[in-house]
Amino acid sequence: MVRIYSNQMDKVISFAREKNGDKVISIINFSNQPVTVTLKTQYDTGNYTELFSGKKIELKGNDTFTFQPFEYEVLVK
Repeated sequence: MVRIYSNQMDKVISFAREKNGDKVISIINFSNQPVTVTLKTQYDTGNYTELFSGKKIELKGNDTFTFQPFEYEVLVK
């Protein structure tokens, strides 16, 4: 696992894992408040699908997300 740094390190944990050409990025808001976070995703650019909703997401580097309390997303490529 590789930690993805952000501007909200005290509230949001994010990391990437890659194996056999498959990549997963998890982004988790561990706070009890809504948060807007900018992830330093310059090494993880590309097209992803959110695992549970099927929503398509393109990471371009320094991407911004907004999460409700304890909300999370799992992006797969």
